[in-house]
Amino acid sequence: MIPKAPLLKVQGLTKSYKSRGRWLNHFTLRALDHVSFTLQPQRVLAVTGGSGSGKTTLLRLLAGIDTPDSGKIELCALPKMKELPPRHHCIRMIFTTQNHGLNPLLCVGKNLEQPLLHTNIESAEQRHQQILEALSLVELLPEHYDFYPHQLSLGERIRVAIARAIIVKPRLLLADDFLSHLDRTAQAQMVNLLLKLRLELKLGLIICFSDIDLIRHLSDQLLIMHQGRIIEKGSSQKILAKPKHPISQRLIDSFYNEFRL
Repeated sequence: MIPKAPLLKVQGLTKSYKSRGRWLNHFTLRALDHVSFTLQPQRVLAVTGGSGSGKTTLLRLLAGIDTPDSGKIELCALPKMKELPPRHHCIRMIFTTQNHGLNPLLCVGKNLEQPLLHTNIESAEQRHQQILEALSLVELLPEHYDFYPHQLSLGERIRVAIARAIIVKPRLLLADDFLSHLDRTAQAQMVNLLLKLRLELKLGLIICFSDIDLIRHLSDQLLIMHQGRIIEKGSSQKILAKPKHPISQRLIDSFYNEFRL
């Protein structure tokens, strides 16, 4: 049974950056403008919008990479314990850089061990066992422990990045358009993997996507952003079937027009 209390509450989140224009003039860019939403446990929230809409900034604030100018990020529905785990253990990011957050000088096993070194797991044997469990969860073999990132396919590197994110047993996973470079078959496999992990590990997911088909198949809820603001939010299926905002309609139409080309 899914708990009724929300997993995450975001209230009035605002973020601005100072940018340099022509002739050394500085101006302030409002990347997020009073963004508020909630996420229920074990639900998948998709965030989409055009370039500069603020979706990546939102993920960076949720992950703790950047600090908001104002507003509140509240993690709820956490198990009662004497000492709550640090926020970066409760909320984990699946990195989408060229190496997907993996150190190319370390084998897969040592890459996966890095987050565990900042936990209370002191036994090397326990860490090794947890690494093997994480590899199994993302459908990789124990032999992948000794592989280096350059020896893996793109899909395998993404699976290792997911394993690195889940290895400390978080409650919420974040990702920014991390499936865009995979073909449709590999994308479908990765979507099925995420849905399986959501159920097995009782995870919430917030994922930025520009692919409307992926949003339709993976997410329960949808935020559409424009110029740092949420212009539409609610059920993914309802919004995609009948968007209320004209910008939402243009965004959906442009995706399918481009796809037909």
